[in-house]
Amino acid sequence: MIQIVVLVAVAPDCRVMYRVTSDDPQVIKQEQKEIATKLDQLDMVPGIHTLTTDDGTAASLVDKDPYFEGVEDTNSWADFETRVTQMSRLTTTEVAAYMIHKYHSATQSKKLCTTCMPIT
Repeated sequence: MIQIVVLVAVAPDCRVMYRVTSDDPQVIKQEQKEIATKLDQLDMVPGIHTLTTDDGTAASLVDKDPYFEGVEDTNSWADFETRVTQMSRLTTTEVAAYMIHKYHSATQSKKLCTTCMPIT
C-alpha cells in the first residue's frame, strides 16, 4: 500500500495529517498533483511524505514510522484545512507573551507563559 501524508506540526502534541492511500501508483501520482494545487490554501507549510506500508491504516503508518503516532488523522482535505487554520491562529495570551518577550525581556526574569512559551 502507498500512503501520501500531508503533515502539519505546530508542537509535538499538536499535529494533524491528511492521508491518501492506494495500491495504484497512478492514483498516487494524481493525488500528489491535486495536493500540490491545494497547498497555497493552507496557512502553514506542511511536510509531505510518501511511504509504502503493509496496509492503508494509520496503525500501519505508525509501524513504518513511529513519528506519526498520536497525530490527528483525516482523509478529508476540507477537515484538514479547517484544522490547520485553527492551529495557525494566535491566542491573545500568545500575542501578549510575545509582546512581553519582545519589549520587556531586558527587565523581566525568566518566566513561563501559560502557553509554555518561555519568556526570557
